Amino acid sequence: MGSEIFGPVESRRLGNSLGINHLPMKVCSYSCVYCQIGRTRRMSVERKDYGDPGEIRHLTEKRLEELSRMSRLPDTLTLVPNGEPTLDTKIADIIHELKSFAIPIAVITNASLLWQPAVRADLTEADIVSVKVDSTKADIWKKINRPHGSLELEQVLDGILEFANVYKGKIITETMLVKGLNDEMAQAADLAIYLRSLGADGVYLGLPLRPPAETSIAPPERTSIEQFIKVMKENGSHPVLLGDLPESEVDRQSGKIDELIQILKVHPLSRKEVLQILQEKNLSSDLFNESITRGVILEKTVRDTIFYAFNHEANKVQ
Repeated sequence: MGSEIFGPVESRRLGNSLGINHLPMKVCSYSCVYCQIGRTRRMSVERKDYGDPGEIRHLTEKRLEELSRMSRLPDTLTLVPNGEPTLDTKIADIIHELKSFAIPIAVITNASLLWQPAVRADLTEADIVSVKVDSTKADIWKKINRPHGSLELEQVLDGILEFANVYKGKIITETMLVKGLNDEMAQAADLAIYLRSLGADGVYLGLPLRPPAETSIAPPERTSIEQFIKVMKENGSHPVLLGDLPESEVDRQSGKIDELIQILKVHPLSRKEVLQILQEKNLSSDLFNESITRGVILEKTVRDTIFYAFNHEANKVQ
């Protein structure tokens, strides 16, 4: 599979974000229980050449030209592939190529490889780096992130801290709160103390509202979330809750069903979002329904809400 450009997608953290997928499906060092693109196919901590920096620059330039004609240039260019972006040894070259567009570049990483000096060096040119910290407790980390067997949480946390101490750009953190796993108050205090030590520009709490890898996964009760935030604030960290399901502002003007499918490859959408996109693109729902019938798109119901996602298994994305 070649690199793909998708969106823009509206992000609370990054504004109007043009996504860049430079990895095959799905190479990652984690297999998070809540991952919206399913279980990890290729669990790895071995860095390899994946993305083609020249191809990515060309595809991005082409998409930016289209968006410019619509007066819809993105706020950020975001490396957010189907997996862990720092597994790509060419990530620094990709960032360098994208710099020519004079748009802030963001990298969303699970931060599991930041203990490696080469990885930290590769991310120095990015303008924004979002790091995942779901728990500071090793047993909980293993349950929720299901890391590669060679990884140790203490090493991972030390690597994030070392990166934060030298990084000159904007660093933000994201924690996914999962009911019964990492939502206890003792964890809130420890998490807050660690995140405070990073001096992050933004601390975000997410909830598993889109279809997760494991069907048993659910967000905590509202009272638990409120108490969790209270405890974090008492310990010096002030998180922003990404609590409700945000609308996905994809490009609605080109009239191509393929663009909607590209979004669904990495970002499941609710039925409400899909119907709105189809209406605003003046596309017949028959085109979308045909994709479901052919098995290109899956329909899932999560907590009484219908979602649509790309069927990676049936489409054999490599």
